[in-house]
Amino acid sequence: MSRELRHSANPWRMRIIWAISFVVLVVLLLFAFYRVFDRIQTYSLPNGSVELSVPYSKYLVGETITFTVKNNFNSSIQVSNGCPGEPLSVFRYEKHKWVQIHDKTNIKNCADQERTVTIPANQSMTASFKNWPHLFNKAGKYRIVMRVDFYNSLPYQDFEVINKPKAYAAVHSGSGQPSTSTKSSTSTQQNGVSEHEDANEGGSATQNKVYTLYVNSSGNYNLTSISMHVGDTLKIVYQSPYHDEVRTRFTPINGTSASVSSVTVDEERHSGTRIFTSAGTWRYKADDHSGNSGVVTVSK
Repeated sequence: MSRELRHSANPWRMRIIWAISFVVLVVLLLFAFYRVFDRIQTYSLPNGSVELSVPYSKYLVGETITFTVKNNFNSSIQVSNGCPGEPLSVFRYEKHKWVQIHDKTNIKNCADQERTVTIPANQSMTASFKNWPHLFNKAGKYRIVMRVDFYNSLPYQDFEVINKPKAYAAVHSGSGQPSTSTKSSTSTQQNGVSEHEDANEGGSATQNKVYTLYVNSSGNYNLTSISMHVGDTLKIVYQSPYHDEVRTRFTPINGTSASVSSVTVDEERHSGTRIFTSAGTWRYKADDHSGNSGVVTVSK
């Protein structure tokens, strides 16, 4: 009876107590929800792409083929390693369709390799088919395909493997035949391009051929395979229309150690020559141009 009298005398006191209790309850519930949702991890969808590239569009039979995988995603990617099987899927174009081919390396070459290769975000990895030499032992068109775990697209690259040029294959000049130059002991300079000619000790003149290679402003050559002998000259002619300079760089391949200086042609110098004084094999390509490339083989 006394409690009811107190409530009747001061009704706001109980209302304040109930309000405080309600606020405390709401705060406790919010805190509990915060703890629960804080433990829930959220994941964003990966954004980017995977690039597969090879240095050249043409290779010689027996030449080691390398490839580079670039991860443009904002997170790392995983690639399954099927060693002793080939590192990438390889296809050869046969009878108007792509046929997958296989090769296996010695199991000893897999000892230090991980079963899953991880490529971090925005980084690249370079490898080769050196341990799988039978994949590209025939001339033809090839395609390598990259398979990435949890990645739907299949990056690929096409290239061609050609037979090694024969030692006596002629390189045609503008007239359809290789020209010749007689050896002497003189050296002339014309239009900034050196034309060197040497004499043999006996004094008898020997014939050395001059092979003509044409290149346009896009860095495309009319020939992709040249065979010469030591002492022969390669003449590079700039085809019109003329734009930026085209610098042909020679890169030693297949164990060749001798270096060959580059040849530059432009709007003023329409041709340049280079004498090959040692045997070997070089790949030629125009710097800073997206044109084709070729191979020059020099025999003794």
